[in-house]
Amino acid sequence: MTELQAHINTTEGLDEGVAAFYNEQEDGSFLLNVAGANGYELENTTALKSALGKERANAQSANKALKQFEGLDAKQAREALEKIEEYANFDPDAKVAEAIKVREAQLIKQHESALVSMTDENKSLIGQLEQNLITSSATKAIADLEGSVDLLLPHVMNQTRMRRAENGSFIAEVVDSSGNPRIGDAQGSPMSITQLVEEMKTSDSFARAFKGSGSTGSGATNTNASSTGSTGRRSISRFDQEALNSNIEAIASGDSVVTND
Repeated sequence: MTELQAHINTTEGLDEGVAAFYNEQEDGSFLLNVAGANGYELENTTALKSALGKERANAQSANKALKQFEGLDAKQAREALEKIEEYANFDPDAKVAEAIKVREAQLIKQHESALVSMTDENKSLIGQLEQNLITSSATKAIADLEGSVDLLLPHVMNQTRMRRAENGSFIAEVVDSSGNPRIGDAQGSPMSITQLVEEMKTSDSFARAFKGSGSTGSGATNTNASSTGSTGRRSISRFDQEALNSNIEAIASGDSVVTND
């Protein structure tokens, strides 16, 4: 039985009936024309065998390489490689400069916060000092001249302020309605609180608020006075400046009294 070859270089010497089963290829050779059936077919396996051999070689190389990483966690290995790359690009000078810059920003922010807190506290302390200094000085001056502290103190407070003297101490000074320091004598010395109270004692508006003024006029009354006590005298809050101003004569004569309400 004659076997037919799948690929021949020439059809010479073959019977015409047999040669008819070969198809000429581009390179001049002849390939047996066989229809595929049941999973079998005729094809050139040279390239396939070559590719298969390469894949087998690659698989063997890959398995050999993978053995070196047996027992290693892929995620940890990836993180380690990232760290290695980070350390490779590490610039100590740049890192130090960055750390210094961050620390400087933190210190500046802390300093600004502390400065604001200190400034607010300083303002509060100065305000308390001014209140105590002026109140103490005014109360003493009014009491020394036998005036009504409750009535006169608000008026004295409105005309005084605290300032720092050349020696660094704080003093109370008398000012006019524009905030300018008032002069107390012919020598140009600043007016003292005592001089202010003395001036008020000789004025028509405030004379009745001093003991022994000899004036007993009823004066004006204010419907905003807080209340009338069981004695029939009107009570006026020391914090109601408008009522105090309107009832100064009544307070001086004793028809009205000033309360701390």
